[in-house]
Amino acid sequence: MSLRDRLDAKRRRRVALSVEVAPVGTDQAARVATAQAELLAALTSGRGDVGDLREAFDAAQGENRVEVGFTACTPDEFEKVAAAYPADEGGDGGMDWQVALPVVAALCVDDEELQDDQWWAEQLACGTWGYGERLGLWRELLMLNTAQPAAHIPKG
Repeated sequence: MSLRDRLDAKRRRRVALSVEVAPVGTDQAARVATAQAELLAALTSGRGDVGDLREAFDAAQGENRVEVGFTACTPDEFEKVAAAYPADEGGDGGMDWQVALPVVAALCVDDEELQDDQWWAEQLACGTWGYGERLGLWRELLMLNTAQPAAHIPKG
């Protein structure tokens, strides 16, 4: 495959975010801690195949979480959102992230059922999403749409 073919095949960036849908209970916390300890012990001992332990750890963690996939907007879409939701006067010159967040989430989310900015606005305002969760979602979507991937990943 030529360089030109590879560049023609370029896809928009994607990210999968893990969203907590229920608080971690005591029993689940114990299962996560046990699974984590077993996985870490296997990894530090040099045990080759830890797939079963990783699956147990992921399952214990996943009891109260769902994964939501997002794909970067087109540059034009993102620029339109940025122009439509400017920060208040005296701000940093960026976007009013709290107002823009539902729009950007609806534009970027992969699941068609969730591609509704009004639903996102209601969901994010209903009181179950904490400030830190909303800010974290905004940070991830902003990075997805504006950050340049690292040009060099050092060998490790």
